[in-house]
Amino acid sequence: MKNEFCSTYRGFAVTTRSVEVAPVSDWAPLSALTSTWSRRFTASFSVDPDDVHSDSWQQFPTARFDTHGRATANALSEAHRSIDMKMSEI
Repeated sequence: MKNEFCSTYRGFAVTTRSVEVAPVSDWAPLSALTSTWSRRFTASFSVDPDDVHSDSWQQFPTARFDTHGRATANALSEAHRSIDMKMSEI
C-alpha cells in the first residue's frame, strides 16, 4: 500500500496506514466541496507482538490532518503510547 509505513517499537511490529478523507455534507454535492474544502487525512495503526502467543491489536484514531505525513506521525505516536500502556500492564 502506498501510504503504509512499517516500523518496530519495543519489540512490537507497528504498521500505520493513512487515507484521504472526503468531506461530508448534506447541503452540497461532493463536486462542489472538493473545490472549497482542503484535503484531510487520517491514519490507523496495527501492532503485532514478537510473541506468536500474544494478541495483535489495531486502532482507528479519528483525528484529521492536512497531510499524510502528519496523520501517520499521529498514528505512530498513538501506537507507541498503546504499546507503552500494554508494557506497563506486564
